[in-house]
Amino acid sequence: MQTFVNDKIMSNYGIRVSLFILPVIVAIFAFGATVSGFTMGYDAVANPATFVFFFLFVALTRLFNGMIRDSLENPIFKLLFIPLDNPYRFGIQSKVEGVVNESGRFIGGVLILVFATMAFFKIIFFPIIILFLCFAYFFVTQNLYNGYRNKIRSKLETTDYSQEKLEIGYARVTQRLEDQLHHPDTSRAVFSFKLLEKINPAQVPVWVNSLMNNGSEDAKEYAQRRMNEIKGLSVSERYVIRVNQPDSNSFEKKNVLSKADLESLISGGGDFTKSRIQRLSRSPQSEDRQYAAELLLHSASDENVSFLIELLNDPEPKVRHTAIKTSIQKNNNEVIYALIENLANPLFSNEAMNALVLIGGKALNLLDSSFYRSGQSTQSMLRIIQTMGRIGGQRAKDVLWNKMDFPDKVIVSQVLLSLGECGFKAGISQITRIKFAIESDIADISWNLSAIQEVGTNGYAKALKQALHREIQNDIAHIYMLLAMLYDTRSIQLVKENIESGTTEGTTYAVELLDVFLSEQLKMHVIPVLDDIPEHERINRLEAFYPRVKLDEKLVLKFLLNRDFTQSNRWTKATVLHQIGVLKIADFTLDLIAQLFNPDRLIREVAAWALYQINPQSYHTHSLRIGEAAKKQLDGAILKGGEHMHLMQLEKVMFFQRINVFDDIPGLSLSYLADISEEVTLEQHQSMVVDEKLNNNFYIDYSGTIEFYEKGKFKSTYGEGQFIGELLSSPGFANSNILKAKTRTVMLKINKDQFYELLSDNVKLADRVLDFV
Repeated sequence: MQTFVNDKIMSNYGIRVSLFILPVIVAIFAFGATVSGFTMGYDAVANPATFVFFFLFVALTRLFNGMIRDSLENPIFKLLFIPLDNPYRFGIQSKVEGVVNESGRFIGGVLILVFATMAFFKIIFFPIIILFLCFAYFFVTQNLYNGYRNKIRSKLETTDYSQEKLEIGYARVTQRLEDQLHHPDTSRAVFSFKLLEKINPAQVPVWVNSLMNNGSEDAKEYAQRRMNEIKGLSVSERYVIRVNQPDSNSFEKKNVLSKADLESLISGGGDFTKSRIQRLSRSPQSEDRQYAAELLLHSASDENVSFLIELLNDPEPKVRHTAIKTSIQKNNNEVIYALIENLANPLFSNEAMNALVLIGGKALNLLDSSFYRSGQSTQSMLRIIQTMGRIGGQRAKDVLWNKMDFPDKVIVSQVLLSLGECGFKAGISQITRIKFAIESDIADISWNLSAIQEVGTNGYAKALKQALHREIQNDIAHIYMLLAMLYDTRSIQLVKENIESGTTEGTTYAVELLDVFLSEQLKMHVIPVLDDIPEHERINRLEAFYPRVKLDEKLVLKFLLNRDFTQSNRWTKATVLHQIGVLKIADFTLDLIAQLFNPDRLIREVAAWALYQINPQSYHTHSLRIGEAAKKQLDGAILKGGEHMHLMQLEKVMFFQRINVFDDIPGLSLSYLADISEEVTLEQHQSMVVDEKLNNNFYIDYSGTIEFYEKGKFKSTYGEGQFIGELLSSPGFANSNILKAKTRTVMLKINKDQFYELLSDNVKLADRVLDFV
């Protein structure tokens, strides 16, 4: 019964009905025993022919009492302890399950002995007593359940602490990273610092000080460099005032101030003149321009800020990075607009966003006006909305809500995410819109659940089903965020944590919580999605609200391919295209030709590959229409020939899915990782310097074997699928860290800044990578 019946009873009827099953069934058999005893006799000697009916009813009473109590009632009673406060829960539970239960058994045994000594007491009285006990049990259980519900309400209403937005894992990852700052492995400590810098740039000074306390000298040296960058002194030491020793070697590589520079510095009271900053900011030397960006941080004159706008558009990355850091403290409207322009550049997007977040509410109106600028790209709009969400505050919430009716659904989806990021709570006039968004997510879940049953088992169906399951998980996470806009955030957090615990008790308690505070309309939609029930039953319960026509194996692929990007993400569409190519479904030829013009490289490549599998001639004919450069890129990925030969994005994702570093990471996240990875080939015995100062990339060994040398000594060997993380250069060593190919090796190169940005936006991926750096 516990294996096959319990879960069904709990999911369909809940705790209350489950508690009443024992007294009802026992009462039925006790009543049957009473009736049969009085009508057919209860004495084996006096009524030998009919006594068997009385005996059977008594035996069944005993059988079902023991079975239901052990298999259904005891597990349910354990759930009633969950709302109790943690310090007292286990003590109360152990006392009830121990002292109270055993005392009850002892009292029952004593009463049976007492009844046996009474001459007038007949055996027929036992089922009658059981009937009365069942009625008493019914009322006691009703009061117990009411107390359980009241305790849940009081737990939801307590205000021990407030929570503005849902915790999705950043707190745990941040704590783990902070602990790693003191790790003796320098690479791990520096990796943790850089990731913390991306997650919360406002706390960087605190984390730099923590890294300074690391026992490793290399880590301390890196922390000192970062401290200088924060203070705007990273290149300042190269610009000195010469007092004497004109031919000293110590000044060989330093830029010496001229007499005119020194006079202007003294006459300006120590401040930097406009002419000096202008000359440095327009110098052909990138170091001069970087120095100008640092000087602007310490300049007291507002007129010099205009040069910062030029530096924020500098072609040299290190100059622009320094200018972005300076703009946090030295800014005006024009500087903020220049920062917003950098949101569209993948290399500086996250750093510009962090700068705007630190500038705060001052940037909101400028971000809003930039959002509506004519010709603004969708990607820039998305970054602007993300920035508003991170800035937060009531003004940000108002500005974001005004974009809820934007015609682009992708933008609206990001608006909802940003509202969740800044702890938005829906007002009376906004509740209907949020409920509509929740029901839209549930409709997508219902559709995807049915699609999983319809895609079949041929070809690449397993990967496609996995992608659809990930879609459902993303939709559920989105529903949690939307519910937090309607109800108390801490209550939704409690529901989320209990469901994600993966235990039957946790899920049941979470459903009881939802039953307490959700509206009747939402209960019928949300609970089937979150409850732990079989998929076919979930589909049946949702189809009552979201009916859907049954599709065959081919037609469901067509619908998946042509759904909106807010309903099917890029990875799901890529797996659909791959499935079409594997099965060689010629009916989709026109759809594949259309996808050749998709701006997303992942989808374009897989569509071209699928078209080539179905009809190579059609591929060659239609790929000419997309331009010579794009055709060369596709030919290199699909035909695997010529100097442009390279891996498909899909092949990279499938490789990532096979290695331990990215085990159990969603394909969508890995597709973004594939976007920022490039192939690098090392021939046998070829070497490459990977010092942190000289190389701004991580590497993953795709094929072949690499030997790692540190300070001239062999350290370790890297094989297929291994991740090569932060490698700091040691003071006094020109090339501290060298990779040497033992065999011909292909590696995937990943830009560090872009990788850290990807990790900062994906908690699960960050948590996983921390185990392998």
